[in-house]
Amino acid sequence: MVAHNWAAALLVALLVSAGAERPAYAAAVDLTGSLDLLHTSSDGTQLPYRLYVPDSLDSSSGNPLILFLHGWGEKGTDNERQLQQAGGLIEAARQYDSFLLAPQVPVGGNWVADTISVVGEILQSTQDSYAVDSGRIYVTGYSMGGFGTLNSMLIFPEVFAAAVPMHSSISPAAGGYIDHIPTWGFNGELDVSAERMGELLQVMASAGLADIRYTELAGLGHTGWEGVYRDINQELYPWLFSNEIVATPLPAAAPLLLSALLGLAALRRWRRR
Repeated sequence: MVAHNWAAALLVALLVSAGAERPAYAAAVDLTGSLDLLHTSSDGTQLPYRLYVPDSLDSSSGNPLILFLHGWGEKGTDNERQLQQAGGLIEAARQYDSFLLAPQVPVGGNWVADTISVVGEILQSTQDSYAVDSGRIYVTGYSMGGFGTLNSMLIFPEVFAAAVPMHSSISPAAGGYIDHIPTWGFNGELDVSAERMGELLQVMASAGLADIRYTELAGLGHTGWEGVYRDINQELYPWLFSNEIVATPLPAAAPLLLSALLGLAALRRWRRR
């Protein structure tokens, strides 16, 4: 019964992402300082990704890293389109001397467990190659990427110091597994996923384990993430980068349960490396 509920939640999230997103692209994104990379997993799956490397590298404690997951309309293999609506995020990464890791899902793909397992390999490879502060790894995304953000939190519950999911959600029942991760959710007031995200974050906040916030964008539907990433009020990024992992108060059985539900045996092997 539990597995059925998870499957239903996944289907709802994917339908919302596929049907509601109507992106209006901004000016060409500034790719200065980014590396054009391609990862091939052990099973032959390939994911292109962009990696912004900070100008000032901290070799002692490492630099923070933001994992960014794009929406439905930015799928492809050009390794540029995924950042078209994340200009503000790129600027913030530069301002805070943070790595920005932005993989791109090919047409027909999605941020489901198999794809996120490959993203996990990319994240591990980045940590092997650079001094990344493992206590300050963050994840964010909108629409399909908002679902991917929440799914990544479930799959890697000990990795992220904070999360910013936007315009998507999953079953509120999942909140009990990720309620230790500081999370600031955003959604358009008129977006069909707004109520569900509100319920999820309310479940997470009720545990009292982390700073859980929710902002509804007045009068907006399935849009508005570009403005959030611009952070005009200068509140989002100071909050994001202030979070750091100190401990992970998860029940010992939680990772095993999640693996059983989501088929994550391969991911567990990756985490034990």
